[in-house]
Amino acid sequence: MKKCQVSAKVEGSPEVGILSGQRGSFDGTPMLRLKYLSTDAAVQKGQRVLTSGRGGSFQANILLGTIESVQKGALDSEALVRPSVNFADLSTVFVVLDPVH
Repeated sequence: MKKCQVSAKVEGSPEVGILSGQRGSFDGTPMLRLKYLSTDAAVQKGQRVLTSGRGGSFQANILLGTIESVQKGALDSEALVRPSVNFADLSTVFVVLDPVH
């Protein structure tokens, strides 16, 4: 199974990390995990998580989800993120392409 990971930023914060899926769910909803935040990350429940644009795979500022909780570790912090879409109801997907110059 391949993992999908995307560089993500926390709105209103300098924090940038790697967002990926995780097994299991939280209150019946599949959740995402934002890894590699700083140990003293000043992020909180309800803050929006957006694509950062780093790496060139995704445009910046696409809404990915909102922070549900933050776990601080010895070396870094991680946030549990509720996706901005309900994957069970997802039926149509649009692909955003970079315009050709």
